[in-house]
Amino acid sequence: MFGDSIYLGSLRFDELSSFLTDTLVALIAAFAAYKLAKIPGEAGGKKLLLIHFICLALATFLGGLLGHSLLYATGLYGKLPGWLFSIASVFALEIFVLRIGAGVVKQRAHTFSYALSAAMVVSCTILTIISLKFVGVMLHTVYGLLFLTGIFGIILIRKKSFARTFQWFWAGIGATLLAGLIFVMDLSPTELLSSMDLSHLFLGLSTWFFYLGGKNFLLETSHS
Repeated sequence: MFGDSIYLGSLRFDELSSFLTDTLVALIAAFAAYKLAKIPGEAGGKKLLLIHFICLALATFLGGLLGHSLLYATGLYGKLPGWLFSIASVFALEIFVLRIGAGVVKQRAHTFSYALSAAMVVSCTILTIISLKFVGVMLHTVYGLLFLTGIFGIILIRKKSFARTFQWFWAGIGATLLAGLIFVMDLSPTELLSSMDLSHLFLGLSTWFFYLGGKNFLLETSHS
């Protein structure tokens, strides 16, 4: 898209395309939080969904601004806010999934998953802060989305418990996996759209799918 830097006075903004596509994801997440806040539903689950989308909006916006456009000024520490909000966003989704799964998944598996989620969020947060590398965020995202949300989703779909919600969640997981694949393999259909920009667009699609899943959950619980 727009790879050149732009200037606002003496302030320089680099990687404009990454900032814009990150901001697009942030706007989708903020819209999701705004819309879900207006839907009645199970209060605890609704709160966790709102935390998830608000943290995701902050993660992508700050990631684009401080972690890309102003990286020359902030250094690697500029990436930390986006990374930490990303971890918080996934953790909120994990707790949401565990909340839904209580009473459906076997108690021992549920307790183990809860403990593992707590251990993962603490260890990955510490790793990210100490190393200033993305690996902690990646590990936590893989665990939180693919393993915990994905596996619990399969179980709950088979048991016909909020099946439609988790079908949308699995669509979101699929879009997230495609985003990761595009970025890792540096895939780009045109020079005007970098692999990072394209991966951000798929993350936006993933965010929309998770919004539809959350919306389904709130509509379903508002009638119960």
